Amino acid sequence: MLHQIRKMVSLIVMLVRTDTPLKLIPETFKANKINIPKAPSLGLLLERPVFDTYNKKVKDSHSPLDFTPYNETMEAFKEKYIYEGIIKEELEFNRFDEFLQILDGHAHKYNLRYLNSEGIIPEEAIIKRGDTLEAESDAESDASS
Repeated sequence: MLHQIRKMVSLIVMLVRTDTPLKLIPETFKANKINIPKAPSLGLLLERPVFDTYNKKVKDSHSPLDFTPYNETMEAFKEKYIYEGIIKEELEFNRFDEFLQILDGHAHKYNLRYLNSEGIIPEEAIIKRGDTLEAESDAESDASS
């Protein structure tokens, strides 16, 4: 689950930028591992943590965790610091555009052959257990910088 959201975003972006049908998405949940580069982390925000399970477990010994009383303060903070910071950094450094250029220019290097109009994952795009992909680590470091 490491980098799950970044890889989900990346996969959707790549599907949209190619003619790969959405039926590929369920294939990525199977046992075979495929190389999905990470999208930039800029813009990721845990919008609303939910502690229902925790609250049920400790209901007899602790007060429940509830951030509802702080909604206005949290929203003001996000508007002033988080959202403005995200926009400023993207405008200054073009993180997402850089990520797209790396993918467009080096898709062959990263073995992204599963992006195809048939929506199938070919054998050569599957990462075998124990294999290391030099290109995978290069793609991830390029995309996350």
